[in-house]
Amino acid sequence: MRGRRCGASVRRPLPTGFPTGSPAGRSVASPSRGPWPTGRTSWRDEVLAVLLEEHGKRGAALLLVTHDVAWCPEFADRVVLLLPGKEPWSGPPTGLVSPAGIAALEEAGLEPPPLFVLAAEVAAATGRAPPSARTADLLRYCR
Repeated sequence: MRGRRCGASVRRPLPTGFPTGSPAGRSVASPSRGPWPTGRTSWRDEVLAVLLEEHGKRGAALLLVTHDVAWCPEFADRVVLLLPGKEPWSGPPTGLVSPAGIAALEEAGLEPPPLFVLAAEVAAATGRAPPSARTADLLRYCR
C-alpha cells in the first residue's frame, strides 16, 4: 500500500511504517485534497488495521505520528510525546491517564482528552489505575 506525502498544514495522523532491517520507509498519508474523509473515522482505522497486519506478519515496527491523543491508546503499546526543549515523555498509553501524563500532554501543547482527565481524577480518588487507556475501558473504569 503506497500513499503520497502531502504538504498541507492540516493536523491529521500520518501512519508511517519502517520495515525492520530496511533503510527504506513506507508511509500512508490521507488524501492530498484534505483531511480524512468526513464522517469516515473508520477509514483511518481500516488503513491502520491493514498496516498493523502487514507489518506484524513481517515482525516490523509501525510508527504513527498523530495529534489525536485519544486515538493513540486504541492501538499503541508505546507513546512518545515530543516536548519543547526537553527530553521526550515516553511510556505506555496508560501513562497518559496520570497526572504526569496529563502534564506532559499540556507541556507538548496538546489538550488532554476530557476522558483522560476524568480517569486521572478517578485514579487519584480510588487509588487504582485504569486497566488500559482505550476509550471503552476508560468509560467502564470511570462509571
